[in-house]
Amino acid sequence: MTMTGGERFGSIFEGGSAVGLGPAQLLRRFADRRDEAAFSALVAHHGPMVLATCRRILSNPADADDAFQATFLVLARKARAIEDPDRLAPWLHGVARRVAVRSRSLSARRRRVETEGQGVVAVAPPPDDARELRAVLDEELARLPEKYRVPLVLCYLEGMTHDEAAGQLDWPVGTVRSRMAQARDRLRSRLARRGFAPESVAPLFPQALPMAAVSRSLQALTVRFVLTSASKTAAPSVAALLAQGVLTSMFLNKVQAVAALAVATLSVAALGVAVGQPLSQIDAAAKPDAKSSPASKIPEDALDGSDDPRLHLAREKLDNATKDVVIAQLQVKMLELQLRLKAKEAAPQASTPPPPLNPPTPQNPSEKPAVTSQPQPEQPRKPWINALPSSAKILICPPEGNWATILETLNGVKKTYRDPGNVIRISPVVSQNMVALRLEGPKVTQVVAYCRGEDEWYPQELKEPALDGKIFPIVWPDVVQYRVGRYLYVFSNLGKRWGVLELKQPLPVGQHSMPGETANGECLMITEGDITHVYNYRSGDWTHINAMDNQ
Repeated sequence: MTMTGGERFGSIFEGGSAVGLGPAQLLRRFADRRDEAAFSALVAHHGPMVLATCRRILSNPADADDAFQATFLVLARKARAIEDPDRLAPWLHGVARRVAVRSRSLSARRRRVETEGQGVVAVAPPPDDARELRAVLDEELARLPEKYRVPLVLCYLEGMTHDEAAGQLDWPVGTVRSRMAQARDRLRSRLARRGFAPESVAPLFPQALPMAAVSRSLQALTVRFVLTSASKTAAPSVAALLAQGVLTSMFLNKVQAVAALAVATLSVAALGVAVGQPLSQIDAAAKPDAKSSPASKIPEDALDGSDDPRLHLAREKLDNATKDVVIAQLQVKMLELQLRLKAKEAAPQASTPPPPLNPPTPQNPSEKPAVTSQPQPEQPRKPWINALPSSAKILICPPEGNWATILETLNGVKKTYRDPGNVIRISPVVSQNMVALRLEGPKVTQVVAYCRGEDEWYPQELKEPALDGKIFPIVWPDVVQYRVGRYLYVFSNLGKRWGVLELKQPLPVGQHSMPGETANGECLMITEGDITHVYNYRSGDWTHINAMDNQ
């Protein structure tokens, strides 16, 4: 079937337009579809606030641009993990501040190494109170409790009115105003404790902080950089390294929180065992008495420690130690798994009992003794465990089952695909950038491809079931193909979407390519009579060309 020019034009807008969608809708759309228009709209909407945050911390415009790109790269990697899309702006502000602080630290370390290597004593620049205040403002803003920090970011950094912020947060307008006032008081007191005079802090309130204008070239460059960051051929850029550092830090913070909860639980349990009390009584005793005097409550700001350098040093040591612990735990788990597999292989296999030496004599001499053949036990299949090429990821498939897992050994993150049908056996087929699965079972309903750049599994529903219950993929470095009945399913690492083609005739059994099929680095072409079907690896779309239309 050919596609007319109007149909091809309409297919471009099949996914819908991003115009008129709010930030939360844009984020969900990008997370679900990896839609470029939605991501470009997110950069345009939040870019001024992000760039202004980076420039308040970084004096070098080039460093601020790198931090800007790194912030949106973190957003692209964590889009599906953001729990509350309506609070995307405060989340982005926190990421931008962490990226900019990391960039400033790396730049200072690089300058120190360069000056020491040349035998030059580094001279500190003259103090700039205004710049220092702007940099410290973001740090103190990030330390505020969420109920105060969120409205400040929306109103002071994103330029929303109180009514707009109340509508987005689903709060009463009075609540927004009261929490804004309390947040300003907290910020003033914290900045005063850090040595800033009240007259220098006063100009920051009550008007919104100025946002930075994001040029069209920087916006387009950021969108292109983020959406093509999955490429493994190019050397990692400064922005990519900054984003990876922040992603690692975010993971370690989660590990610390889980570890702290585990330690607290174990401590309470140990206390209960030591004193012979049930945990319910200990928990009730630990709860504060509502009738206790408010004077005994420790103020929240008293435990801040924001101006104590020892606290920053201790946190840095804890981050490094936690990272070492996580890596060591993963190494222990992998070693335990290898030892279990070796022990299972070395264990003696269950054998059938030998036949008796003297078979019983038959009652009738004319009858022959019955000889029972003992069935030999089937050798158990081993699980498939192997490292992916040129990476720290491990692919695990069970000997019998309907799932496959990619384990990132650096941070312990797992990506698991589980077939929803009745698949009983999965075998992987691996290339440089792709993983596909050979599926066997009485009811196979999906095909699937894993894209290493995006670290995601991409399933595709079958148009018709496999007749023999077995589906075999064809895998190239950046392309995966499945041929099931009359349908051809193609997934590209560049387009990151499935293209499904219905053929006139099914592929003959035992044949791996169609007559008239050709491919190169940009597209796959299949000719059926006068029709040529072209699959573009970059867009992930099929185009149908009728040779008779060009005569």
